[in-house]
Amino acid sequence: MGTNETNAFTMGCAEMTDHRDVFAGIAKYERAQTAAKHAYFPFAEWPAESGSIRPRIICLPWAGGVASAYRSWIPELRDIAQVLATELPGHGVRFGEPCIDDATVLAARIAKAVLALPRAEAPVLIYGHSMGAILGFETARLLAQRSTCLLGLVLSGHHAPHWPHRRSPRSNMTDRMLADDLRDKGGTAPEILNSPDLLSVIFPTLRADYRLTETYRPALHMLMPKLSLPVDIIGGQADADNPPEGLEAWRDVICGPLEISLWPGGHFFIDDRRKALLAHLRQRVSKWSTAAAETSLGDSPSNGR
Repeated sequence: MGTNETNAFTMGCAEMTDHRDVFAGIAKYERAQTAAKHAYFPFAEWPAESGSIRPRIICLPWAGGVASAYRSWIPELRDIAQVLATELPGHGVRFGEPCIDDATVLAARIAKAVLALPRAEAPVLIYGHSMGAILGFETARLLAQRSTCLLGLVLSGHHAPHWPHRRSPRSNMTDRMLADDLRDKGGTAPEILNSPDLLSVIFPTLRADYRLTETYRPALHMLMPKLSLPVDIIGGQADADNPPEGLEAWRDVICGPLEISLWPGGHFFIDDRRKALLAHLRQRVSKWSTAAAETSLGDSPSNGR
């Protein structure tokens, strides 16, 4: 990670941990809650304050992705978790805002939004695909510093941050090259691919997201200490940009229980394996919640009496 990237990470930590504007008073705190709920998590369902606390699944999108892509997960996982589909600045319902093309700065904004949510003591599982995987990893690093109850991470479609991939930059592609690349990768609706007008609207956002992934190049020592959380890494068997050796490199930055698996399909294998992915998340919420509860009981002072 270069000097500018190091400074960005430091600034990101400062922004996420500096709550002078958020916690100075109840009114400001409530405004922060409102901003987090309606900006970063616009489709979330908010249970009554008197209800039981459920685990949360923070869902982070791929390059060019929008929160609505995860919207159908909300009712399907409602019985076990509160799904928070994340809308990034410049995307979806936040289209008029400027995009953020720095991964550490954006992760700090996401972490701050999570901390500002009502009932922030709720346990959190983070899921991210592709660009969302590196955002999820960086967000988890920040939340761990604030002792947030993190259950674990499920990250798909991206190699470890420090692994030296050989992919050509996409942010400087021509419009035609970018459209062809979207067709090859999959994951983009045909009605968008076949509409020059719609493509012209999404290209600036897509290029900003590609700049984010292309400039996020931390050296291994900048990712220390290792993240001590349960983590699942899932890749597509035919995803040439994220080969097995790139997925295995996650072992260098994770010291908690780590499982790495390959699923059938290419980069957007999650489209064809949607049911399997939701079942996997459901199983992880249950397993990791049980493990967290047992750890909490084991750490309680009364346990040593």
